[in-house]
Amino acid sequence: MKTLAILSRKGGTRKTTLATNLAVTAEMAGQATVLFDLDPQSSAAKCGDRRE
Repeated sequence: MKTLAILSRKGGTRKTTLATNLAVTAEMAGQATVLFDLDPQSSAAKCGDRRE
């Protein structure tokens, strides 16, 4: 199992965008993928709700 954490103290650095795109790409390549969204804005969770 591989774990990847994307961290930055500064907001607006596209951490969620990068993490979401990496997770989608990994899943499309056949990898089992889990994405945890700990941000109170829940941007990654909202993006996941819009996908099939």
